[in-house]
Amino acid sequence: MKDIQKVISSESLNSISFDDAITKTYFFHKLISSIDIPTIYLDFDLLYSGYVAANILPQSDDIRLFQPTEQTWSKLLVQILDEISKEQHIVIIDSLNGFYNIFTNEKDAGRLINKLYHASSQYWAKNKIYCSSWKSC
Repeated sequence: MKDIQKVISSESLNSISFDDAITKTYFFHKLISSIDIPTIYLDFDLLYSGYVAANILPQSDDIRLFQPTEQTWSKLLVQILDEISKEQHIVIIDSLNGFYNIFTNEKDAGRLINKLYHASSQYWAKNKIYCSSWKSC
């Protein structure tokens, strides 16, 4: 895990792809457990939240776990931007598949996602952002 931390900690935005959702969930659990930085976990596919609710994974005090929806996303984004502007955080977007699905009804969904990527390299420079995706067979 230390070698992986070195690689992903060197950049402010990281995209990590997995072959299955369970591996992705376990990876983020191990990553969060090994870092002493507050974490904002945006659980769009609800797998991590389900594991926490079933007590399969423990809920840590350093993790703020959110399940964004189309209705809550705008207000939640403002809250997150405010928090990360005041203190360094790890922001996990789990997963890009679920994130994109929230905006598929919007005309400029791709443009919104690109804006978030560009914002991460400028506005969120002191923060670490991890985006995951997984391939379904």
